[in-house]
Amino acid sequence: RKSGDSIYYGQYDSTGASITTNTGVTTGIKATASTYNYNKITWDSLKGATGYRVYRKTQGQSWTNMGSVTTTQFVDRTAQCGVKYYYTVRAYRTRDGVTYWGQYDKTGAQVTTNNPKVSGITAARTTFNGIKLTWNEVKGATKYIILKKNDNGSWTNIGNTTELSYVDTTPQCGTQYTYTVRACRIYGGKSYYGAINNPGVTIQSNHCTATLQSLERTAAGVDLSWKKVGGATGYMVYRKVSGGKLQKLATVSGLSYTDATVDSGVYYYTVRAYRKTSDGIYYGKYNASGTPIDTGYAIMGQSNVSVQQMINYFNSSGKQFPAWVYAQKGASNIAEFCQLVYNIAVSEGVKAEVVFAQICKETGFLQFGGDVSAEQCNFAGMGATGNGEPGCWFADVAAGILGQVRHLKLYASTDINQVPNDGADPRYYAGLLGKAPYVEWLSIPHNPYGTGWAAAESYGRDLISMIWKMRSM
Repeated sequence: RKSGDSIYYGQYDSTGASITTNTGVTTGIKATASTYNYNKITWDSLKGATGYRVYRKTQGQSWTNMGSVTTTQFVDRTAQCGVKYYYTVRAYRTRDGVTYWGQYDKTGAQVTTNNPKVSGITAARTTFNGIKLTWNEVKGATKYIILKKNDNGSWTNIGNTTELSYVDTTPQCGTQYTYTVRACRIYGGKSYYGAINNPGVTIQSNHCTATLQSLERTAAGVDLSWKKVGGATGYMVYRKVSGGKLQKLATVSGLSYTDATVDSGVYYYTVRAYRKTSDGIYYGKYNASGTPIDTGYAIMGQSNVSVQQMINYFNSSGKQFPAWVYAQKGASNIAEFCQLVYNIAVSEGVKAEVVFAQICKETGFLQFGGDVSAEQCNFAGMGATGNGEPGCWFADVAAGILGQVRHLKLYASTDINQVPNDGADPRYYAGLLGKAPYVEWLSIPHNPYGTGWAAAESYGRDLISMIWKMRSM
């Protein structure tokens, strides 16, 4: 009591009354792994609280403030996949500009974030060297990372996509590769990666081999054709000789090529497909040994023309058959003459088209006019060495044809027993055996042994040209 300038105090209870304020501890905290890398935290409502602050930590680390909310749930969108986290919540109350903090559960609730792994990965070969990967969707993923295994066993990122498929266009043909796919979610400018699917999927890329369909000696040279390789930009054609190295002849976009530069002999051909992309040029596998072909026109073998084709070829010259000479020598007309050529050539294993082409060339389609006369029945200039030398005489058409055929056979055969020295060939010389198995080698300049039927450089080529014209009729 105050009286005047004095204040008078009453007695008081020195013991007083006691009370403990609320701790404000948030209870019922639960943490649940949600979509992709999301963790959802919930708790019980605390009466009088203005809001709640959420904290996170990993084992052995300090609590980190993750944010504040006024509700009783919080979604952590920044958790790393497959990591165990601890969460706690601290309530607070704001009054008259002052914040009062409650106590918190120092242990917290734990949860392991989802570690999404891409499943259903398949690999399939596509056009040329491409390999297409497909997989199942990972819910919540922003994109997918494509990984390819290196030789040392580690993974290399080769691309990414938001789709559920990806085509790798960089494999080398005929090579085995292992792939896997990893999910990725982007949030707040940061990437959150799912687990790697080990061991992934293994596949061998296409060999991309261009397979030869045909290899044929023609009038133009050697014709090649091959099967199409899907996705190929073009094809490279190679050739080699026995024991040599492959040499590139040409690069083409089609499925055929003619080698017009061949001479007589055995050549080996192969074709290699390639694909050109923005990443570079990718080459297919190929037959390094090559496919052989004897490019010389063999003198011996199965005949490739009929009697009628020989008749047609003679008639195309516009020349008249000298029946007034040969009617008495076994051939009244061109048909009988060609039949004799065919029968004798076939019986001796010599190609009829070679024999008849040589007859037409040497005699000017049976018109003669040089040192040799029609009456000699010498249809290939045998023994006619020039300077008025007429050469050999034969009794009739059949004998003249047989002498020519036997002499050709002597050049072409490698078996002396197949070419008897019985007088049919008046120019028989065993040293000629096997010296010209090809028509081209009948020309001395093109004969590797330095011998032959005629000295003209174009002799063999002229015969080949005549043969192909005959075969076309």
